[in-house]
Amino acid sequence: MLAAAISVASFGFFWARSTVTQKVPIDQKTLIHLSHQLNRKVTSLQKNYETQLQKLAPFALQSTSEFDTQILSERYIGIQKITLIQRQKSGKNRGYFGITKSQASDFPPVHNDHFLEVDLNAFLSSEENTKWINPFSLNPYFLYYQSEKKIIVFMINRKVVLSRIDQWLSDNYLASSQSLIQSKHPHQLVGPTGTIFEANAGTVPPDTVYPISSPIGRWELRSWDRWTSSTHFNNTILVSAIAITIALLILGITLYYFLQRSFKVASQRVSFANQISHEIRTPLTNIMLNLDLAIDQCQPDSPTAKRIKIADEEIHRLQRLLDNVLTFSETKKHKKRLSLTEFSLKEEITKALHSIQPNLKRNQITPQQIHPQNLIARADADAFSQIINNLFSNILKYAGEGSELIIESEFKAPKVILRFIDSGPGIDTKKRHKIFKPFHRLNHKIDEGVSGSGLGLAISRTLARSMGGDLSCIDRPDRKPGACFELTLPGSIAQSPTNEENQHS
Repeated sequence: MLAAAISVASFGFFWARSTVTQKVPIDQKTLIHLSHQLNRKVTSLQKNYETQLQKLAPFALQSTSEFDTQILSERYIGIQKITLIQRQKSGKNRGYFGITKSQASDFPPVHNDHFLEVDLNAFLSSEENTKWINPFSLNPYFLYYQSEKKIIVFMINRKVVLSRIDQWLSDNYLASSQSLIQSKHPHQLVGPTGTIFEANAGTVPPDTVYPISSPIGRWELRSWDRWTSSTHFNNTILVSAIAITIALLILGITLYYFLQRSFKVASQRVSFANQISHEIRTPLTNIMLNLDLAIDQCQPDSPTAKRIKIADEEIHRLQRLLDNVLTFSETKKHKKRLSLTEFSLKEEITKALHSIQPNLKRNQITPQQIHPQNLIARADADAFSQIINNLFSNILKYAGEGSELIIESEFKAPKVILRFIDSGPGIDTKKRHKIFKPFHRLNHKIDEGVSGSGLGLAISRTLARSMGGDLSCIDRPDRKPGACFELTLPGSIAQSPTNEENQHS
């Protein structure tokens, strides 16, 4: 019952429980504020870099050798080459190489006159004095309009400039994104050269992307919505499971109480039966002694002697019933003590048959003993007597008038075997194991109107096993109708006087 209550409680708990997974969107205001802040930072860095290039232009115009230009370029990050473009009177723009001394083929803006001419015309017609050409290529160009006839061209190493911007963002990102980091939302800052910063970034496409752009690069602030799991319980199922569990526990406690009470009452009854059996034993013994004396004083064939013999038989029957009750009680309490001795099987069986001779004669049963060898059993004599008396009692009850009664013995080392065979209705093979259970009686016409406690065979098997043997019900060896009980006990073959003399000599 306790196991059932625990099972119901566990099943109800898991059945009532449900887990809901839902998406928690990120705070868009925080993301927008951070992206604007990063945009301003990147734009500021870009403007500062362009300002530095503009400040460098006058010094570039004053350079008179390639060496001077190289020294000047190395002072600033990302400058690969510096070139001057002069506007000719013909309207064509050609490179002037007095600064870098480079060949026209090494410097695409000079090499592609038509491209620069179109682009420069648009540039010169605008109000701006700076411009980026091919800003997303490996080497973009920064043009600075110095005067009407002079344009300074800086060829930039874009990768170097971007790496420095990424480095600055990496160093300053934590300070700018504390609120986003504390919210524990997965996010990531990615630049042109790779990932700059990430916190629990997801493997699926981001839910939100905010671009951060500059003339030479693009950064992205990516974020993923956070997933949370919450557990809910169905109150109806949970309350029902708790109610059933409590009901089962109450039922179990009640059943336990009544079972304990029943066991106590049964124990008291058994104890009472034992006490009564012990109390009855003494007067019963006195009655048996007086009946034996009365039989000796009467004429053998007189009606009085016959009545006294019938009373003596019933007293012996009552004695067997009391012995069975006491033995059953002692075996249940493990208090039955056995005293193992050696005795002749044939002599003990003959004694038992003599004690029930009047009953055998009344039922027209003539016993037949078959003992090819003189066998010795090692067992408790009283227990052995109780076993065979129970078996004889069963044969008298159920075999019917005129039945055969064959007692045969056999030795199979290290056991002696006794078989008690009758020609009665027998016992069904499927029901043979049940007849050795206490208080069990077969629902069969053979035991209708027959009194009995149902303890005889159960006690007999228990006694046989406690002495190292066994008792079972088998088919008759000759396969004829009837029952056969086989009793095995530890034993041996009795030695003849001749063999004993030889051993002593």
